[in-house]
Amino acid sequence: MKGIALALGAALILSAPAAASNWVHIGNGSAGTRVFVDTASISGTFPLFRVWVQYIGGANPPPMASEKDYMLLNCTARTTSTISWITYRVNGTVIKSGTIPESIIGFQAEPAAPDTIADMILTKACNGLAL
Repeated sequence: MKGIALALGAALILSAPAAASNWVHIGNGSAGTRVFVDTASISGTFPLFRVWVQYIGGANPPPMASEKDYMLLNCTARTTSTISWITYRVNGTVIKSGTIPESIIGFQAEPAAPDTIADMILTKACNGLAL
């Protein structure tokens, strides 16, 4: 009986649809970095949101081709905090990844300077553009 229950549970998990990402280009940084937000990853309620952001290309020379950051956005304070990150080589392999301990995330919040990538992310997300 336990075997049937386990098999049924595994079948249900394997048949469940995978969470798909939805990367939306929101602009370019001054060094040519293309910036994308995964609208499918957004969670939270105003003024605090968590979202994956991807940076591709720009002034970062190879071997780094892109980076993905999981960020905490505070729309009221206009700050961003990186929760975790992954950097990738041109061939898609991981160079480095890391996570900030939950207990200090709020302490490392950075204000978004005007006309920066952080300002662009906050403006798009906080203005209710379904990010």
